[in-house]
Amino acid sequence: LQKKQKDKRYQEKVLLSQLNQLILSKQEQERYHLYSKKNEEETITKKEQKEYAVLINLEEELRNKRVAILIQLAQIRAVNYWKYSDC
Repeated sequence: LQKKQKDKRYQEKVLLSQLNQLILSKQEQERYHLYSKKNEEETITKKEQKEYAVLINLEEELRNKRVAILIQLAQIRAVNYWKYSDC
């Protein structure tokens, strides 16, 4: 039983570490927000639109990976992820 608990704690630690790494870099976040604002104001250039689309896709991919990790964490902790998520 103790070994199983240690394994769970280790798995949680690894998953939490992965979760914390699955974000846009600070520079990417800044550009994302800049382009989002420019897009709303309709002042975004074609080049910026292309880069914004790449950042949107990257953020979506990272978000999907974070959700997958959260589901794994919920399973380890025997918690119903869908009960507490906004998904």
